[in-house]
Amino acid sequence: MADNALAVRRVVLALDSATRVEPLVEAAAALALGLRAELRAVVVQSAQLARAAALPFTRELGRASAERRAFEPPAVERMLRAQAAVVRQALDATARALQIPWGLDVVQGEMLPTLLAHFGTGDWVVIGRGASFAAPIAGRGTAGRGLAALMSRPVAVVLDGSASGDRVLDAAQAYADVAGAEIVVLVPAVSPEAFRRARLSVGEWLARRGLAAVDYLIVPGSDAVTVARAARAVRAGVLLWPGRESVRNAGGVASLLEGAGCPVVVIP
Repeated sequence: MADNALAVRRVVLALDSATRVEPLVEAAAALALGLRAELRAVVVQSAQLARAAALPFTRELGRASAERRAFEPPAVERMLRAQAAVVRQALDATARALQIPWGLDVVQGEMLPTLLAHFGTGDWVVIGRGASFAAPIAGRGTAGRGLAALMSRPVAVVLDGSASGDRVLDAAQAYADVAGAEIVVLVPAVSPEAFRRARLSVGEWLARRGLAAVDYLIVPGSDAVTVARAARAVRAGVLLWPGRESVRNAGGVASLLEGAGCPVVVIP
């Protein structure tokens, strides 16, 4: 597990109404355990959805009947309460099995500004959108079955030469130790020489810790779409993305989540 040098206070798990709960909870819990940090979930209930339900002309289309029907605030409130209950149940079961501290906040708003408001010093954020996950991660928060399912998919790490490179690699190792996952380093490099330098840097990091080699993949760019495509290509279970400032780019975050097919961890 990681030592205290990382100074991670909390792993903040951000979920909204479009999120598939289990993959995010399991990935965030594995990271929190590896980093010896608190797991804190923030369920963001869409303010736009609540406003839309209050409009007299809003209708929804029944999934089974294909008929239009009233879309009213009480129905929305019941749906959001049910979602929060599912998150709480998954968190409680997983945290209890792994013996990690956890908490849950349910707030109304929109994902990005709400996430930034909960992103404090010493917090690392796990985000994702369930519809984009490339493959299901089985289990419902049990230490054996749930985290064992993470072993079949590697943790992908973006190593872009930024100052947070060591923290990203430390986080990847902490996660991999818990989940039993392999590490794949995605290297945005415009030339073979840049790729060689990145491999040398990672090799030195591994040697200092007495760790075995990891897999590398050269990526032709560091933009969100290119990195997301690479993460999907290696069937990553989790993508570690360096840089708090990247969270402020709503378009980049959306592209990353839709394309990567897995939860994304933002590391400052």
